[in-house]
Amino acid sequence: IRGSVWTPSFGSILSQLIYNALDAEATQISIKIDVRNFGLQIRDNGNGMTLVDLHRCGCKSFTSKLQDQSQLMGRRFPTFGFKGEALSSMSEFCHLEIETRSRSSPSDSGRKVLGGNKTVCTPRHDGPHCFGTTVTCRDLFFNRPVIRKMMASSERWENSSSTTATMGSSTSVIERLLCLVRAISVAH
Repeated sequence: IRGSVWTPSFGSILSQLIYNALDAEATQISIKIDVRNFGLQIRDNGNGMTLVDLHRCGCKSFTSKLQDQSQLMGRRFPTFGFKGEALSSMSEFCHLEIETRSRSSPSDSGRKVLGGNKTVCTPRHDGPHCFGTTVTCRDLFFNRPVIRKMMASSERWENSSSTTATMGSSTSVIERLLCLVRAISVAH
């Protein structure tokens, strides 16, 4: 996924983050969606990332999922996607916050914020934090007003028979996202 060719949507972001959680061997995935405020959060109980991987994630063309070139050349991918590249692309059109704690190194707990041209990564020492990763996307499409407008207008058009277009649009988006989540869960 490259930001320059990927057309972002709630569904594409949600599916990529779910696949990241599945790659991390998560057995529980919690999803929060705020359509009206263009927000999304995925929390999993997977393996989490080490601080080294957390520092690198979000960089263009980085992945912690492939360990050597032979995996790439053999075209046997044990993963659903490349976490770093997707997060890098997402950070181009939203404010992204990643919190993680690694199962392989329990003292590795950190937080990274990406957005625009700024990236801040800090270790966490503020008490117990569950194993796994939480990715929060805030203010999605903040720098893409046409996408925001198209999403709002297409939802209003689909729900033009509704007396409250805004409520109908949020419900319609959420229903479609729930269908996506169900389809992914049935497949896995």
